[in-house]
Amino acid sequence: MRKQGSYSGAMSVEFREFAKIYDFMQHLGERYEYDIQLMMITLNSNGRDRLYIDEREHAMTCMEKTIQASLRTVDISTRFSGKQFIVILLNARSKDIELVTNRILDNFYKIYDKKLIDVKFDVAMNDPKVYKLWGEGKSIGIFQFESAGMTSFMKELKPDSLEDIIAGVSLYRPGPMD
Repeated sequence: MRKQGSYSGAMSVEFREFAKIYDFMQHLGERYEYDIQLMMITLNSNGRDRLYIDEREHAMTCMEKTIQASLRTVDISTRFSGKQFIVILLNARSKDIELVTNRILDNFYKIYDKKLIDVKFDVAMNDPKVYKLWGEGKSIGIFQFESAGMTSFMKELKPDSLEDIIAGVSLYRPGPMD
């Protein structure tokens, strides 16, 4: 891809591929003592009840471009929901994470109105209330999680970490559950 000139910044992949890459990188990290950080980026409407679909989609497109341009080439991102991205930061220390988040914010607000969107970063991604919702099957509107089968599977799985959710997606795809 680099030779063709179409590659710049971080790699952006679909969620299923992201789950596979994360699993691989986690094993790689354990084997070679790399530090792997996950970061959730959430776009919220700023002072309004909600954004219209086309406004939110425009904000998400702007954020996707910003993420790809702002991250290092070893980092990987995916669109997680209608207002969230997940990013894998390879060998990132605390100061690196701060630099990355600041660069993303600065670049995003250069192309999108600060008054409309508030961007939140969550590096720990360990809010128990969120995982409780997954365990209760309350995932309507979240791509790849809203089907009756996946909702039922997540109720059984009762995830309490992002790794559990990624494992659930990997297991639920056609093949492993057959």
